[in-house]
Amino acid sequence: MKNYMSHKQWIYQRLNGLVLAETKLSKLDDGHRSHLLGTLLVIIGGLILYSDKVMIAFNLSFQVPQKFADVGMDFQTYIWLISQTVSPVLIIAGAFYKAYHISYLIPLYCYSLQLFLIFFDYKIIDDSYIQVYAIGTALLTFAVILLSKWLAGYFMKKDIESAKEKILLEKKNALNLNA
Repeated sequence: MKNYMSHKQWIYQRLNGLVLAETKLSKLDDGHRSHLLGTLLVIIGGLILYSDKVMIAFNLSFQVPQKFADVGMDFQTYIWLISQTVSPVLIIAGAFYKAYHISYLIPLYCYSLQLFLIFFDYKIIDDSYIQVYAIGTALLTFAVILLSKWLAGYFMKKDIESAKEKILLEKKNALNLNA
């Protein structure tokens, strides 16, 4: 014997599926996208500190403005100076978009390493530490990406469970009213 459902029940099931799907998409679009954008800005804010190393590695350069060249500043120092200025702006912008807190490890690592080099190594040009920069930054970036992905999934599951509970409660209330 087949178990037939009423037209109302069939419509309710279909609408439940649409509501759950819409909740999932809208949450991803609104809240989580903002967090991911903030996280990306914070990561870029940390990585931009190495832009002088990357540009030298790829033989990219341009003419340093005359006022900086007059005081003896070379291309690498000029780029480092610009990156030191832009980095905090990007980190603040990432904070505005509510970056995942774990992403702050990357700029913290980058600035800590630079501070260590200033106070303990006394090298003006730190090219010999490029491996330390690269390995540490790669590991931290990988960890931040994994944790951000896990956090987004975790919060998404919580939102879906909350939506399911609301739908079930509404369904229960609707059945109680009909009875």
